[in-house]
Amino acid sequence: MRSKGTIPRFCAVCGDAFVVYPSQAARGKDRYCSSTCFHVSQRRQVSRVCVRCGTPFDVPASQGHARHCSLSCSSLLKNITHGGARHGKRLPEYRPWCAIKTRCLNPNDRSYPAYGGRGITICDRWQDSFENFLADMGPRPTVLHSIDRIDNDRGYEPGNCRWATSRDQARNTRRNRALTFNGETQCIRAWEEQLGFGRGVINARLKLNWSVERALTEPIRHLHR
Repeated sequence: MRSKGTIPRFCAVCGDAFVVYPSQAARGKDRYCSSTCFHVSQRRQVSRVCVRCGTPFDVPASQGHARHCSLSCSSLLKNITHGGARHGKRLPEYRPWCAIKTRCLNPNDRSYPAYGGRGITICDRWQDSFENFLADMGPRPTVLHSIDRIDNDRGYEPGNCRWATSRDQARNTRRNRALTFNGETQCIRAWEEQLGFGRGVINARLKLNWSVERALTEPIRHLHR
């Protein structure tokens, strides 16, 4: 029979029942029935996954807060504080991270209908962790680069995002038609620049029901007067 005013608990190590006072529970001292079980818990190994490279690793329970498997993995994210700052200066990658969360998750945002409203999401790994986002995307190359989704029907996730300039992004939209030839996929304007064709040549050929191969490979005939 337990004393009046005590709270029943079960030891996290041995499973035995014991009681604690409310003041002990408030201080978080209600997980172990004895100092022996507490010390055993500190020697236990717990499994974690590195937030930088995704490698599983084990650490003592006393270091259960560890987030990186090695010093090299933690170096990229070293000294980053809440709010995406390092040494007191806001990192350039922080604002794009906030922007993609807003357009995917906030129905009041003006961009939401084109993103979250049509099913574009941000993965769980990035949604609550700027560190994970930075680890996967790497540093922003220049101020001219922003986040671009390679497949516009998929969300913001590792493997489907890249840093790209506005010119690259303008060519990677749902409005642009992409053509695949010899294992290479590009928008029509990119093919025209690569092949030395004038603007609109390939589109005109496709409207005449030419095959993609013929539209890209047949030389332009120049009229001589």
